[in-house]
Amino acid sequence: QARLYYDDFEVQTMAYRAPEVLHGCPFGTPADMYSLGVLLLEAVLGRPLFRTASSRVGLAIQTACALGAAPRALFRAGKFY
Repeated sequence: QARLYYDDFEVQTMAYRAPEVLHGCPFGTPADMYSLGVLLLEAVLGRPLFRTASSRVGLAIQTACALGAAPRALFRAGKFY
């Protein structure tokens, strides 16, 4: 069923969107685990981890600031790289 979302990659809410989905790479269960991890961390912190960005670029910047830059080769084949 995930293949249905490969055209627009609108499979997750922006603030919980996994890096592979954000960059337009193939995704699976690990993307869901990433979203769950963000949610659980927010529950512990008592605040949002990422302010809801209105764009992929905005969220990519927030993610890189929080987690460090991802290896470029990892997302080079992505639709939105």
